[in-house]
Amino acid sequence: MVRKAQLNGQIDLYWEYTGTSLVTYNKKDSSGLNERETIRKVRKLDSEKGLTWLECSDANNTYALGVREADPEMKDIRSLSDLAEAYRNGSDFTMALDAEFAHRPDGLPGLTKAYEFNVPRTERKMMGLGLTYQALHERQVDLAMVFATDGRLAAFDLRTLEDDKKFFPNYAMCPVARTDTLKANPELEPILEKLAGMLDGQTMRHINKQVDVDEKTAQKVAHQFLAKHDLI
Repeated sequence: MVRKAQLNGQIDLYWEYTGTSLVTYNKKDSSGLNERETIRKVRKLDSEKGLTWLECSDANNTYALGVREADPEMKDIRSLSDLAEAYRNGSDFTMALDAEFAHRPDGLPGLTKAYEFNVPRTERKMMGLGLTYQALHERQVDLAMVFATDGRLAAFDLRTLEDDKKFFPNYAMCPVARTDTLKANPELEPILEKLAGMLDGQTMRHINKQVDVDEKTAQKVAHQFLAKHDLI
């Protein structure tokens, strides 16, 4: 809805992920593209639609599969290839995931095709976005769909499996504005790019932890960060 509103001129700018634009909006294959290649491709595709992608942050909020660090059954499973082999050999690991990940081409369908394994439907535990972390933490499942910059990874002592085939698209966080808005308001670009330069994976995990674990409001956390860095 936000993307459509921007294309229709109802909103001027918002932050988007490169992978979402590439795969979901532009219906392009992300296979084999690194971070810079993904950004270049998205910039070109969206420029034709009147949108400008400004300098991206270093935060990559890509999909990942998480496991408990202390789980002995996962001790030797360090990568998605290890996990795929375990499934092919008959392991019955239960996976927590949400409905979107279960159907997105850059989610479970593409993942299982790329790594050549199958997760039986009986081992898929469907739940709302965000509940996957709690389910994994409370040992209701063996692994879960997670996001790379989520603060609950460290708070719950979770680790992510290495995407050794580089399947998951890069999800760099970037400010995206209507091109005509930037032309009319050139002062926006340096402000947004200054903010983007302050955000990386560790910073976002710390910020997200304050909201998701420490239960502070997103508005308060954002205001404190912007004030600390003299952006407001």
